[in-house]
Amino acid sequence: MKSSDIALKYGIAEYVLKDFIKKNATFPYKENFWGELTFSDDVDVDAFIQPLLKEKEERAKKIAERKLQQQLEAQKKQQADLDREETLRQQEEDLARQQKEEQYHLRIENLKSKNADGYYEYKAISLLDVGGLFRRNSGRVNTEAMTETLNELGVDGWRLVTAYSNELGKNAMSGGSGGVMLGINSTVDENILIFERFVKF
Repeated sequence: MKSSDIALKYGIAEYVLKDFIKKNATFPYKENFWGELTFSDDVDVDAFIQPLLKEKEERAKKIAERKLQQQLEAQKKQQADLDREETLRQQEEDLARQQKEEQYHLRIENLKSKNADGYYEYKAISLLDVGGLFRRNSGRVNTEAMTETLNELGVDGWRLVTAYSNELGKNAMSGGSGGVMLGINSTVDENILIFERFVKF
């Protein structure tokens, strides 16, 4: 039996196997000119190399655990970087909002210093056409939603100053049954409503 055959069978590096045999063998073996070891076929190889196989398994387990640990650390680092970026983004947004509010208050104070009665505020509302056949937009204005919006804003002091429609696209559907063809065409619009209200000092 050759050490090269055993190394190939068990997936062990031959130099590791030869070193193990030389240190632990209780049976006679021979070493040829190329360093290959040979010994009798009646040697119980399975039992003999169990410690080596166990050591190999433990080493592979440690490598896998180390790789998993590295992956976890990399994921933690990536998440920490994402959290840091999100924190910076929120801080920038907060700073921009704060600066905008400060500028707004400065402009209000400027108006007051000029003895202005107040100022106008504006609001833009977008309402899409209602859904129609097959859950597609039919192109019909949703008058209920529009009326509700007008009334709710009106109670808060807003009044409609202008409105216009922005065409988003067209729907075309057709189908047939029993020799009868059915076709539906509709234009899908976005209805823009502009409101204003006067805010007194």
